[in-house]
Amino acid sequence: MFLSVQSFGQCTPVIAAKVVTTCSGVSFSVSPTDVLPDFVPAGTVYTWTAPTGYGASITGLADGTNAESFSGTLTNTTALPIDVVYIVTPSSFTCTGDPFTVTVTVNPTASVDSINLTTCSGVSFAVTPTAGVIHSGISFTWSSPDITASITGGESGVGTNITGLLTNTSAFVQTATYTVTPNLTNGCTSAPFTLAVAVFPVASINDVSLTVCSGANFNPTLIGTIPSGITYSWSSPTINGTLNGGVSEYNASAFSGTLTNTSGSVATATYFVTPNVAGGCTSAGFTVTVSVFPVANISSTSLTTCSGVLFQYTPTGNPVPDGTTYTWSAPSTDGTSAGEGVSNASNFSGTLTNTTTTVGTATYFVTPNVPGGW
Repeated sequence: MFLSVQSFGQCTPVIAAKVVTTCSGVSFSVSPTDVLPDFVPAGTVYTWTAPTGYGASITGLADGTNAESFSGTLTNTTALPIDVVYIVTPSSFTCTGDPFTVTVTVNPTASVDSINLTTCSGVSFAVTPTAGVIHSGISFTWSSPDITASITGGESGVGTNITGLLTNTSAFVQTATYTVTPNLTNGCTSAPFTLAVAVFPVASINDVSLTVCSGANFNPTLIGTIPSGITYSWSSPTINGTLNGGVSEYNASAFSGTLTNTSGSVATATYFVTPNVAGGCTSAGFTVTVSVFPVANISSTSLTTCSGVLFQYTPTGNPVPDGTTYTWSAPSTDGTSAGEGVSNASNFSGTLTNTTTTVGTATYFVTPNVPGGW
């Protein structure tokens, strides 16, 4: 009987191929142990050369000489896992073993560029990062943002994109800065990035009611949240009564107008005004209701009367507003006794006495008093 015996000697290492998985930028180490099928004598060291053929996809490739373990740190610059194969030669003292392979699977990490976003107060946003090394199946985790001032609604979250709804309660642009961490299905930790959200304010202006005189310019003081640089647009008003002058305007620096009431009664114009703010943010409109009182338009007149006889005159004109009263002082006279002044009379009247033998004249200056004080 013949018996064939293969002997590796007492100092020659025998090591099977190894496989290791790591994350981009994370160091790895392989230390074979003296457990079957491996034979690892004491004092075994390892020598290898840097693999080639990976181009710019893998960085950190390096040689190793007489190292106590096989180790390295590799960076995967792509969005996919890459297997890097090393050929490692073990040796112990004067004995050199057969080379074995170490296959290192280098999982990528995400590298997302910081993002600057502009949004409007009260408008939801959703951001899907596109710049950097971004992997299929990536998700994101973010904490509540750091805010400059006057912002509400910043919350933490997790999702396949970064979402939020921020309200700027001030009249100025405010910023919320999120710190966002990419999450990968391969379990590798990626560096966080920032999302800076500039939140433009929107206008919030109270409705306005005002009273003006026919023909007088109006420019009401607006109350509410009024951002810097705001302009106003409005269409022709809805009119109740007889009014002229209601015109539309676009991007005016202030709300103003002039209306003429050609009737004898109060007329009303109602404008719907849209604020236009920086950033193109849509703001809620407001109404301006203008009550326009008429003014009296009465021509001068001449009357003839007899000495000592009461005279009365009801002024006419276009218009003579309803409820108009009249005030006058004592007249300037020529040959008659002075008449008296009167306030808020419903018509013009008086009694004059001529003490001469010729016709005398008295001239009154009469002021109409229109309801509403105009």
